[in-house]
Amino acid sequence: MTDKPTTAELSAAIVAEREAWIMAGTVADARAIGDGHCYDFAQAVMRHLGVAGHGAGYAPEDSHARLVDVVTEDWWTMVVDDDGDEEAEPFHMDIPRLRREGAPLPSGIDDDTLAGLLGAMTHNWLVLDGRHHDATCPEGADHFLLMPFFADQITGHLGDHPSATTL
Repeated sequence: MTDKPTTAELSAAIVAEREAWIMAGTVADARAIGDGHCYDFAQAVMRHLGVAGHGAGYAPEDSHARLVDVVTEDWWTMVVDDDGDEEAEPFHMDIPRLRREGAPLPSGIDDDTLAGLLGAMTHNWLVLDGRHHDATCPEGADHFLLMPFFADQITGHLGDHPSATTL
């Protein structure tokens, strides 16, 4: 396939790859894919759909799976160390941008804490027609923060902030 897939085709490819990974013993379940396997999984889904590599087919406009820095360029900002070199981590989330976009952010956490918390949650996923897809969300979510990968981590960290409320 060289054309942009439909949502149904993308969802089916995600489910097929996810099940193949589980059957092969690569991961125990869908959530385990987000624990260090998300980039490879997103690439596998793209191959399943016939997208040979980065920049091919629908990837330039619609996919966060192209390169990890695509996500970085969109919502994360790189932290520069003392000698001026960029480091891969830690990232800080661009909270002002997310607020302008109306993102479903938890309340009751100051922006600096929220930026560090969300910035530490690096992930690769696919975006098609504005919906965010990964192994735990083959049907897609309206915003990446609503995907189980992010929502689970946010909920887990809210215990450290008793005044915070969930997404």
